[in-house]
Amino acid sequence: MAEVVIVGGGISGLATAYAVEKQAAEAQVKARVTVVEKEERLGGKVRSIREEGFLCEAGPAGFLDSRPETLELAKELGLEPLPSNDAAKKRFIYTGGRLRPVPDGPKSFIRSDILSLRGKLRILLEPFTRPSSEEDESIAAFGRRHLGREAEEKLIGPMVIGIHAGDSERLSLQSCFPVMKELEREGGGSLLKAVFRRMKKAREDPDVKAAPAGRLTSFKDGVQSLTDALGKAIDGPIILGKGLSTIKREGGRYTVVLEGGAAPVKADALVLALPAYAAAKAVAELDGELSGLLGEIPYAPAAVVCLGYRREDVPHPLDGFGFLIPKSEERRILGCRWESSTFRHRAPPGKVLLWSIVGGAIEPELPFLDDEGLIRLVRSELREILGIERKPVYTRIFRHERAIPQYVVGHEARLKRIEERLQRYPGLFLTGNAYRGVGLNDCTRNAPLVAGKVVDYLKGR
Repeated sequence: MAEVVIVGGGISGLATAYAVEKQAAEAQVKARVTVVEKEERLGGKVRSIREEGFLCEAGPAGFLDSRPETLELAKELGLEPLPSNDAAKKRFIYTGGRLRPVPDGPKSFIRSDILSLRGKLRILLEPFTRPSSEEDESIAAFGRRHLGREAEEKLIGPMVIGIHAGDSERLSLQSCFPVMKELEREGGGSLLKAVFRRMKKAREDPDVKAAPAGRLTSFKDGVQSLTDALGKAIDGPIILGKGLSTIKREGGRYTVVLEGGAAPVKADALVLALPAYAAAKAVAELDGELSGLLGEIPYAPAAVVCLGYRREDVPHPLDGFGFLIPKSEERRILGCRWESSTFRHRAPPGKVLLWSIVGGAIEPELPFLDDEGLIRLVRSELREILGIERKPVYTRIFRHERAIPQYVVGHEARLKRIEERLQRYPGLFLTGNAYRGVGLNDCTRNAPLVAGKVVDYLKGR
């Protein structure tokens, strides 16, 4: 029987382990899958805490239902998806000292006051945009080239903060939003031309979608329901509380050396479902160059601050998903999600829950304030933005020293070099959100792809 070891018990590792077991059985390959996780719990940054009637997410809030992978996985695991409330379709940008609704169509865009008249007129020039000669460019440069400086600053920049907690001046368009590069090619340089062509095709063929859309989706007891269900569905052994020290390759097999004097684990196929910095440490003895490449992938720190209030203590109607803040506003939080407006079951009756994020690549030092300092900072921001004067009745803080990998310009070239080094080590695979997609949907999409490579490798042995 082949031994498959997956190091890392977050969503990527668990989904990959589940997929390997499933695909191996279908291919009639005898394999035992072992998951090794350094923490005493599964899930990684996916963590849903329910206390005092509030449900707070330490990591991702959910996934978009516009892609099938996570929905299909949830169905297989017997989970009932929870779509976000209709109110969550309404989103805000804080600019010019107040919250302004994000336009959801051409008419609302014309009426919107997020952009000045000049900024709106600049967007009309987009059909005349020419493709960039740069092989890889920053999101900010791409946005300015297509939509102008003001739209990049007030619309694109906040979107990047919301997804990556990153700086659009440094992040790669090709790696973060490959669909935008695809649209540019389709439109001969123009995004709008490509979108209009897709809209026309969508009218002619109902199976064609004009643009990716979706509804934020979770579960009644939070995203952790997914990782909990995966942990229960995996047949092979799960080793908790044992971190990876190093790996060795001997006679075509791998030896996983664990910390704390635990017995090493042998593997015919080894999957490192770890953050890039942890994978770099793991392979340092095996391949210094591979380790160096993995260690070059930067991460942004973040702190999540959940505050629960009595409904009557919050003067704002909280009629939406929440708000993001452009970097130019120089506020101390990146944004705030109105959890109890977004999903049911997030706060007790008569109370509301606000989820704020601090730090990211914009102000990386802030997440390391002490608890009192973080709460004071967030309360001060919410006082000025939402008018909340009263103290919260519930507080919860989650810190992530290295929260989200940053796909900076040059990320794709680095991945190619990593893949070239991996060719030297048959049976060694990498997965996780450090490489091709930071979202939960990306992790569940990549899992069966990596599993397929593992099973194909075992079949060829």
